[in-house]
Amino acid sequence: MTKVLVISDVHANITALEAVLADAGKVNEVWCLGDIAGYGPDPNECIERIQALPKLTCMMGNHDYGAIGNSALETFNVDAKRALLWQRDILSDASKKFLQTLKPGTEGGGECHPGGTAARVTRSGNM
Repeated sequence: MTKVLVISDVHANITALEAVLADAGKVNEVWCLGDIAGYGPDPNECIERIQALPKLTCMMGNHDYGAIGNSALETFNVDAKRALLWQRDILSDASKKFLQTLKPGTEGGGECHPGGTAARVTRSGNM
């Protein structure tokens, strides 16, 4: 039987991510629904850890989009904006490259449940 772990809204919190992974135990594949970046102090560590997970399917959340500088930050609250501006400066090149590869949805007609609002993604074509 295939065991799939679904995670989202990590928000750069490596302590919480490691707790979830420990609780999940051995899994066959991982679906990450976005927002690896944002708020917390550990964006690079979280991205590295998530990249190493088995059979990873990962989509971009609005905080990921903001962290790589592809989104104006007016729609974020003050704390999120402050964190994203800081993360834009401290993200490693490898972390930025990984986030840039993510898409805001799935291919093949699957359901899409990324972080952020679906309305904003649908209307503007991006986050």
